[in-house]
Amino acid sequence: MNLDLNQLVKWRREFHRFPEIGWSEFWTTSRIADYLEDLGCFEIFLGKQIINPDFVRGRKQAVVDKGLANAKAYGANE
Repeated sequence: MNLDLNQLVKWRREFHRFPEIGWSEFWTTSRIADYLEDLGCFEIFLGKQIINPDFVRGRKQAVVDKGLANAKAYGANE
């Protein structure tokens, strides 16, 4: 794995262009997963593979739904 500082700065700036509310960082998660998959060094698990929604506390479904809609609108993978 060979990442240079310029690439890391580029990613950080990209992530900060799309602010997301806690427990609804779907666009950012999608982008990070894409970058890690592109590196070919990681097996990626997402969503219900790692988080049981029955045990998530302190988030509102309306916020989650809006976060998902925004992420999809900006090109996030499902």
